[in-house]
Amino acid sequence: RWSGGDSTWEPEDNVMDDDLIDEFEAGLQKKAYAGQKLDVGASVEVKNVDEGFENSWASATLVKRKGNSGWDVQFTKFVDAKGKPMSESVTSSRLRLAPPKAPKSWAPTVGEVVEVLDDDCWWEARTMSVGGKSAELKFRVSDETRMVALGANLRPCSWLKAS
Repeated sequence: RWSGGDSTWEPEDNVMDDDLIDEFEAGLQKKAYAGQKLDVGASVEVKNVDEGFENSWASATLVKRKGNSGWDVQFTKFVDAKGKPMSESVTSSRLRLAPPKAPKSWAPTVGEVVEVLDDDCWWEARTMSVGGKSAELKFRVSDETRMVALGANLRPCSWLKAS
């Protein structure tokens, strides 16, 4: 919204401050996941805030409710030095129910925002091209462009679909 009161959209590539995009997306995600029912034992994904993993999502299970707005979670892919699953207390705003797998017939389209499994986390990426059995993706956090095979490690961006 401009100071004169008009509202317009600016292309994402023109926004030079990633924090503004993060804040905007956090608002959309809050709306998209507001009605989800979280229960002990549910398969969820936790939004990472640690440096190098910001804005990625890691698989976990809800272990225990912590007050009105928090949960203890146990990660499914992250283990400590002894091989024991790692756990953490997180706010509900960092949780989403684990999205379903993409239908076998699904393939991303150019320009579509998708999620790709890399380093045991789901990362947002924009589809730059699709050809054969792979897609060229530009990762949102790093701006790295990489070819990724179509299949189980690629899915539609769930929060964009839900909003």
